[in-house]
Amino acid sequence: MHERNIPKFDICNIPTYHKMGYTGKGIKIGVLDTPFKPCPAYGKIAHVLGSHISDKFASHGSAVCNVISQIAPDAEIYMLPFGVGSLEWCIDNDMDIVNYSANYAKNHRSSVFENLSKQAFNKGMILLTSAGNYGEENKLRFPGCLQEWIAVGAVRMEGGRIFLTNYSSYTKEKQKNTWNMVEVCGFTDIYVYYAGVDTYLPFGGTSCASPFIAGMAALYFSYLGKTMNAEDFRRFKINNTLDLEEPGFDTRTGYGLFILPELEEQKRMIELWIGKKKYKVNGQEKEMDVAPVIVNDRTMVPIRFVAEAFGKRVDWDDKDRKVTII
Repeated sequence: MHERNIPKFDICNIPTYHKMGYTGKGIKIGVLDTPFKPCPAYGKIAHVLGSHISDKFASHGSAVCNVISQIAPDAEIYMLPFGVGSLEWCIDNDMDIVNYSANYAKNHRSSVFENLSKQAFNKGMILLTSAGNYGEENKLRFPGCLQEWIAVGAVRMEGGRIFLTNYSSYTKEKQKNTWNMVEVCGFTDIYVYYAGVDTYLPFGGTSCASPFIAGMAALYFSYLGKTMNAEDFRRFKINNTLDLEEPGFDTRTGYGLFILPELEEQKRMIELWIGKKKYKVNGQEKEMDVAPVIVNDRTMVPIRFVAEAFGKRVDWDDKDRKVTII
């Protein structure tokens, strides 16, 4: 993963899954997108339709693949063009996850595609799509308005603050007979590799946020051993998000930023003693530079050591004399 992506990956618990060996191995992801040029840096590409290969190294499809492959480096990525034939191929070949970061999806809407979406969902496939980059609308970009697809909004992080981008599409309320709403958000502006210029550049839009969620879903699937289906994932994500605006669901950000849950292996027991610099994390003895104290009947502990023991990052703003825990 690129070093400039690490703060965002840290917030979503991605590096911890990697360290514990959960890297998306055995998970199949169908990516319906623009033509792209196969490149080892774009991930473990398992299949490409011959007519979908491009000479362009810096294509939209390549960037989408690289977002997924940085998060789930051992997932099998299947590159396919937009359209009903590709979704049918995903169903026939048992994809676990499908990502559809569409630019011109309105050209591909049809009753056939909608029926195939139902088949894919009923088969247990996770269907993820970008919400759109047009700001507030009464209707999300297709296929995000279909009940079977999870529409993903885009969030940015600046100065330790996470917020919805001003271009991320959303709706004011659910529409009759459709979900037609953002359900969850992912990070945008992820640095991806562009082979043509041999450098990493930020990839933005809800087109980036959707594969960000796809990669994380692949990590959790590899941890579970693929025992979660589409309906399970829809319920699961509700309890594994960071609220961004209103508590619970809101129409702009859905349930919030999706974050991978802490694993059993991550759970920590921290023991501290008043007046002692020594402390323990899961029984392992460590030492702080200052001891916990009691002031006016309140126990005061050094926030940096406690936060870091829980796997958090602590930033100090000397100008504003402010501590931020991420």
